[in-house]
Amino acid sequence: MNAAIVFNPVAGTEGSLRGAQKVDWAAEALRAAGWTVAVMRTRQPGQMSQMAAESLAHGAEAVFAAGGDGTVGAVAHALAGTACVMGVLPIGTANVWATELGLGGRLRSPEDVRRCIADQLAGTVRSVDMGRCGDRNFLLWAGVGLDAHVLSRVEPRPELGKRFGNFYVLAAGLVGALDYRGDLMTLRSESGEISGTKLLAVITNVRLYAGTQADSMMDPAARADDGQLALVTMNGESYFDSLVQLTRYRLGGHLTHPSVQKLTGRAFEIELGRTLLLQLDGEVVGPVDRVSLSVWPLALKVFVPRKPLPIFQESGS
Repeated sequence: MNAAIVFNPVAGTEGSLRGAQKVDWAAEALRAAGWTVAVMRTRQPGQMSQMAAESLAHGAEAVFAAGGDGTVGAVAHALAGTACVMGVLPIGTANVWATELGLGGRLRSPEDVRRCIADQLAGTVRSVDMGRCGDRNFLLWAGVGLDAHVLSRVEPRPELGKRFGNFYVLAAGLVGALDYRGDLMTLRSESGEISGTKLLAVITNVRLYAGTQADSMMDPAARADDGQLALVTMNGESYFDSLVQLTRYRLGGHLTHPSVQKLTGRAFEIELGRTLLLQLDGEVVGPVDRVSLSVWPLALKVFVPRKPLPIFQESGS
């Protein structure tokens, strides 16, 4: 059995040397389980997708994304529609996908890494949906408006920023949002149409967004294998509105407030009043003035631990 580990040395909060050590531990765990392992290192998001595709071309049956959610998204993009299975080694700042799989938490020791790998290998292989936007696939989310605007200011993070992890992202985001005032958007799916001045629109395939805690759920009802996506949009046109919506989101009551709307469906159209940036799995792309997105049902095979997981329609065993 052949596996590859695609490693992003600039991800995470502990530096490339510590990350490389964890990748070595993961490779040892895979080899001990009978796998032949190739470790591929890169510092560019575009190269992560390319290296995952190269691993696939060279016969890899599994590719492990070692990094954060940007690394996971890049690897998932390359593996979508293939028989190759994606695993994860969560060593990034935010590890949303790993948390959805019950693999969250810091990997501090060789035992932690071995347990993370063993839980995946001893689990099941499941197929999950992905989103499509033009020629790009995304696993977690697409976003237009405030989140992409803030990400363009935050990334790439300086070394000091990496040390502070999510706290730096939050603080830099609060500063980066100072000059964002909302934009006119019209959003459509088969379930309805929404229009108005919006701070952001997020299309999500998972429950969590921009964090790994219970107060980071954009859509608690989201399931990664239900053949549809959810679109959540927040009204606002000032920095004060941004702070209010952030607070409401963190408290978990955003979906019940009239200034927050949700659509579900298999396809979405977003028309913008001006050109804006777009983010896909945390990577800023664009600019765009119109966005077309759709779900790709059960496009990606992933390792899933044998435990009840609310991200799936049926937890299985």
